[in-house]
Amino acid sequence: NKEFQLSQKYLELAWYSKTIDGDGVSFLAYLYQRNGHYAQAIRLYKEALNFDYYNKYNIGNALGSIYAQRGQYDVAIKNIVSSVVMAELADDVASRDYYKIRLAKLYRKIGRIDMSQRIAKEVWAGLPIDSNLKIETQRLIHE
Repeated sequence: NKEFQLSQKYLELAWYSKTIDGDGVSFLAYLYQRNGHYAQAIRLYKEALNFDYYNKYNIGNALGSIYAQRGQYDVAIKNIVSSVVMAELADDVASRDYYKIRLAKLYRKIGRIDMSQRIAKEVWAGLPIDSNLKIETQRLIHE
């Protein structure tokens, strides 16, 4: 689509002129991912990890998404687990819980219902009553 092509050209120009930062590289990777260009997205997400980037755990989550879409579940799980750990270290509880739910869904998808439910129960126990994740977490526990 036209939006993708224009954004891609702009960000690639910034990339080649070395005026891009981790956010820009990550966004370019996201555009590739969104448009189904997974190999380029993976390459750029990994490159974004080389920048002094404040939110690297989002990149691990994005890589986990791509690997899951490609059926590489073991690599997807590894990336999402690293995102959980990094979010925990950054004291970003909301992101940590979101990634744990992604992990629980992935375990469910590959038939590991026991792991899916264990992770969902862990998240459920720490969620505030008004959390948007409550309903989603409850589904994972009881399905």
